[in-house]
Amino acid sequence: MQIQEQKRTQSPTSTDQLLFHEEYFSDDPEVIFRREYARLDTMKLKQPQKVSWPLLWLVLLAYGSFIAGSIVGILTYPTVTIALIPISKQVRLTTSLSLPVRQLPPVTLTKTATAQTTGHGHQDAKTASGRLTFYNGRLSAQYVPIGTVFTGNDGIKVVTDEPATIPAGTPPAYGEHTILAHAMQPGAAGNIQAGDIHLVLSSDLLVKNLAAFSGGQDERHFQTVAQADLDTLTIRLQNTLSQHIPQAFSLSTTDTLYVTHCHFSSQPDHQVGEEAQTVTIRAVDTCSAVAYDTQELQQKIEAIFTSTQPGKHYQLLGQVSSKVLTVTPFTVQVSGTWVYLLSEDYEQFLAQKIAGEMPQQARKYLLNAGLIVDAHIPAQLPRDPQHIHFEIIIGAGA
Repeated sequence: MQIQEQKRTQSPTSTDQLLFHEEYFSDDPEVIFRREYARLDTMKLKQPQKVSWPLLWLVLLAYGSFIAGSIVGILTYPTVTIALIPISKQVRLTTSLSLPVRQLPPVTLTKTATAQTTGHGHQDAKTASGRLTFYNGRLSAQYVPIGTVFTGNDGIKVVTDEPATIPAGTPPAYGEHTILAHAMQPGAAGNIQAGDIHLVLSSDLLVKNLAAFSGGQDERHFQTVAQADLDTLTIRLQNTLSQHIPQAFSLSTTDTLYVTHCHFSSQPDHQVGEEAQTVTIRAVDTCSAVAYDTQELQQKIEAIFTSTQPGKHYQLLGQVSSKVLTVTPFTVQVSGTWVYLLSEDYEQFLAQKIAGEMPQQARKYLLNAGLIVDAHIPAQLPRDPQHIHFEIIIGAGA
């Protein structure tokens, strides 16, 4: 019987084929179960693969080391600092303001100053001169030619400057005649005293100087007043008086003084070229002024300058400076500098854009942004934007 079943299996009949066809295409759950169960002994099961644990641990260790190294690298990578100079805009304007002023009574200050003279003078030696008187006891006139030399008691020689014709004497009176003469040697020694020349020229002719000779001077160098001496003293006095003028006016604590007009005059005790060791100048300064409220002016100036702000990200650098030009009308010159402030978000945006770039490309990008006028970038930039720090230098580009 086993042989018959084997033959039936090997050579199925047409009836078996028909049954097989019906079971294969049948939708009956029981038929489907029997069909799938019959196939179990013909399906090949996959053999489980043997796991290599050493290799697996090696792979996991390498991967872990890579991850750990990356984390350590990110945490320990040095942070680079880039110095940025943001754009700045200087504003200067002149405007008129409606500001009341208060007229003040004029004040006058006086001050003197003395200084050593710095000019230099030179005096050549000068010859002394005087007069000689001749006395004639002869009954006829006598003649003494020009250029006649006489020596005084102190050895100083004098010479006549003109001829002398001495009239005849009329006893008991002598004929008398006086002429000009000068010392032969230049210098103060020629200033002989009266009577130094007292000479008997003959039994009937006498000559003497009744008065002292004068005008003789030795050669010398001396100090004089220079123009620079007067100029220096005058400027010093002007500056000193200008500094003291504001304190001479009476002001309230909130007022500011504006000097409208000053009249300055000075008078030296020696003129330019005069011989003097020192020179003294007396100066007088008379000024008129007005006063205005400082706080009110500052409020108006700040309001005017705030209106010039280029944008909301610009901030005032330092303080607004002002200068009063005139008070009728009240005109001021206002000046200050606005500087662009980079926000933290914008700094992070820039760091992301330049991370890992070459310094040249990074600098080009930063400058092309239009808000930075200069950037100082290190030789190497990290790839991680978190390791890029910006240092904002305010005022360098103002």
